[in-house]
Amino acid sequence: MQPGRALLQFLVQINCRPALHQRSGPACSPATGRQACLSHRDQLPRRDRSLRRRNAAKFDTTTAQCLTTRPALVSTQEYRRNVGICLVNSEGLVFAARRVDDSQGTWQMPQGGIDACENPFVAAARELLEETGIRSIEFVAQIDQWIDYEFPTTVQSALTGCWTKYRGQTQKWMLFKFCGSDSEIDLDFADKEFLEYKWAELHDLPEKVVYFKQHVYQLVVLEFGPYIDRIKKAGT
Repeated sequence: MQPGRALLQFLVQINCRPALHQRSGPACSPATGRQACLSHRDQLPRRDRSLRRRNAAKFDTTTAQCLTTRPALVSTQEYRRNVGICLVNSEGLVFAARRVDDSQGTWQMPQGGIDACENPFVAAARELLEETGIRSIEFVAQIDQWIDYEFPTTVQSALTGCWTKYRGQTQKWMLFKFCGSDSEIDLDFADKEFLEYKWAELHDLPEKVVYFKQHVYQLVVLEFGPYIDRIKKAGT
């Protein structure tokens, strides 16, 4: 795990230049890089997820590559590559949300798939922006190993399309500090992911998340707990 005590600040901005980050890997070409063409935040419809995807982040790609230790050593035929985001505020509470399709009263932290040739660090910022509208973040730490979870039979039987080839997901988890205000949070857009959110104690979430992800959250608590304790004590 890399603490990043200087807390590199990466503000996910709409006011940005084209090709803010380049994807790496032999299968990529400049044409595959995302373009961010809007010149002002007000030009971005709040409900349009596709535009959020195209206007993702301002990152130093070299730094992002240094923050991820290795690619997933798991067959993509079995496990889908995924990133998990633990976002903590200055009070030491983490962002948790309830999915639109939730019927069990469960809460989870943001997560999402990693695109082909996409760096997990960049994917984490993109997913956070897409799902919550949050742009103002600082990197704190990551869990070096990839963590797998399997879909239970009831979930797997309901999967369709390309999802049917996966038995589960393999996740890279990252801890970010939220540097903005709650007014930045926006869950209301066309492809809505979450119904509501709250700020919660990290150690409470393993009991709140869906059962087949509980072991993942227990490890996240062990790994990120000390960092969050220090943030809580600092109060900034």
